[in-house]
Amino acid sequence: MQKKIIFFMIVTPRDAIIADYSIKSYMKLYKKYYKQLPFTLYVYANTFTQDLKDEYFDKWKKLPYVELYDNAVKKDKITKIGTEIISPEGYKSIVWSNCELPSVIWSEEFLKFETPYWATVDADFEILKPKFIIRMIDKLDNNDNLVAMSSDYSDTGKYKGEHQYLYKRYHTWFCIYKKKAQVCKVSHQFYSVSNNSERLMYDDAAYFQKHLREDYGFDMDAVDPINQRQFIHYGAFGQNRLINKNNVKKFRKLAIASKIGGGVPSLRPFDKLCNYINRKIQKHAAKEFDKYFADSVEDRKYIDAVIANSDDPKYDKFRDAGNTKV
Repeated sequence: MQKKIIFFMIVTPRDAIIADYSIKSYMKLYKKYYKQLPFTLYVYANTFTQDLKDEYFDKWKKLPYVELYDNAVKKDKITKIGTEIISPEGYKSIVWSNCELPSVIWSEEFLKFETPYWATVDADFEILKPKFIIRMIDKLDNNDNLVAMSSDYSDTGKYKGEHQYLYKRYHTWFCIYKKKAQVCKVSHQFYSVSNNSERLMYDDAAYFQKHLREDYGFDMDAVDPINQRQFIHYGAFGQNRLINKNNVKKFRKLAIASKIGGGVPSLRPFDKLCNYINRKIQKHAAKEFDKYFADSVEDRKYIDAVIANSDDPKYDKFRDAGNTKV
């Protein structure tokens, strides 16, 4: 069967424990909608250690929709933490871990795909109910000028400083592109542009998306709010140090419950009661999550390059053996 879409997932060693759940969550899409939406989940193992390969590769390969790639053959392209790399457009980015930068991988792989659709999907993005994906594809199929859809959108806003701004973006943790988007050759890398006293920053793919809209006149969109309870993005697991095999199950369960409650469906005439139960479960789960995992959320705000180059003791609890001064 000819595939309609490739979901392109980059997994780093720190992502692996949550990616295991995310990769298996595509089974929900496979079981219910594969005939309607034949797909491949392309898992790009980014600098995996041998013990992680032994633990995960065989079971991921057994899933009928997974294609697995090991980037060990590209080891000469891996640069050290804190290294500056230059995009094809001449902008600088900082390497923040001992892995390939996702935006560099996307820039290379995006121009190669042959399916009608291609999507960037994060390793820490889990499908709870797959219907939102079908609705995204239906909307893309029925609007010729709509070139991409994301699970989430953020408008331009202030960022970590009075004169710093982060440009609007359809977020990359689940973003579907049409093949016609390949007409835009701009890279997906992060850009930072100074204008007098102000600095405008484009997060990964934001600059690429800007050119899709402004140079080629395409439209982009995000899923309807009604679908937001059908998935969860755990957030920045590539920087995670505090979630491990011992606590990942509790972390995941509390994170999901904090977002959707108990998942009790809203059924008439009991919809008010169902919503009340879900809100109570959400509130309790959020308190429990903060109790056990507040540090893990704070941890993922800091990139490796910042920690590795700082003597500030506030970073001490986030350091690990792989983090040495650059």
